[in-house]
Amino acid sequence: MGFNCVKPAGAFYLFPETPIPDDVEFCRQAEERLVLLVPGTGFFGPGHVRLSFAMTNVGQIERALPALRELAEHFGMR
Repeated sequence: MGFNCVKPAGAFYLFPETPIPDDVEFCRQAEERLVLLVPGTGFFGPGHVRLSFAMTNVGQIERALPALRELAEHFGMR
């Protein structure tokens, strides 16, 4: 999908790099697509987002994928 992310080693979240420097704006754009992300700035990781999958099920993740794909395309990622 184009997001750069280190594979988690046991964590319940991903911390991918955002395609724009403003991680807060990226999260706003995701929320408009009904996907909740947390800006990485709050975790000393500007330009990243925290994507938790701790309280989700496979169906929720599958439903979020088209929105994440559209968000990536919106910002010019392939």
